[in-house]
Formats: sequence, structure tokens, C-alpha cells
Amino acid sequence: MLKRDTPDFIPPTLWPPNSPDLNPVDYKMWSVVQEQVYHTPNLDVKDLKHRLLDVWAAVDKRIIYYFVNVHFGRCSSKTHIFLSIE
Repeated sequence: MLKRDTPDFIPPTLWPPNSPDLNPVDYKMWSVVQEQVYHTPNLDVKDLKHRLLDVWAAVDKRIIYYFVNVHFGRCSSKTHIFLSIE
């Protein structure tokens, strides 16, 4: 379906494996979340899911804005997409 409806679709077999260059903001955010989720051992998958949701909900949004601003600031000197919390 993707190949038919999306002519520019790149199949997963051609995706680069785990490249932080694809989306550095994701990798930075995951390190913040991961540190808190795995601070103590998870009891089971249900516990892991709850922790992920709780930690994500509690993330200070300023951290996300900071990572986005740092990433876009490094991408190009002409890029002026800066986010701020009001």
C-alpha cells in the first residue's frame, strides 16, 4: 500500500540503522526519559509502560524546546526556528 500510494516511499530495508543524525532531538529526549524510567528495575511490561507515560507527562517542556533550538541552531545559520515557552 505504501509503495502504491506513496511513490517516494523508502522501504525499511534501506533505512539507516539507528542513526542519531536522523533526529537528534529524539535521541537526546530518550536519554532524559531513559534515565528516569530505568532508575529502578521495572517489574514487568505493564510497569514499564506506566513509567514511560508518567515520565513523559512529567518532562519539563523547556528541555524539549532547548533540544529543538540547539538542533536547529546547528543545522544552518539561516535557520531561525526558535521555540520558547510563554
